[in-house]
Amino acid sequence: MIKKKIKSSYPLRMPTELRAWFEKEAVTNRRSLNSELVHVLEKEMKGVFYKGVSKE
Repeated sequence: MIKKKIKSSYPLRMPTELRAWFEKEAVTNRRSLNSELVHVLEKEMKGVFYKGVSKE
């Protein structure tokens, strides 16, 4: 059986300056804004959570 990634929408409010920084990073890294946000979150959470499962 093939597992599908479950995607959900989540409205995220952030300061204008922070959004501008993420947009600049996304362009620099050739990613969409969403992909850049996910990349940074996954990078920061590495070692704490992995694919939604706590390592505790």
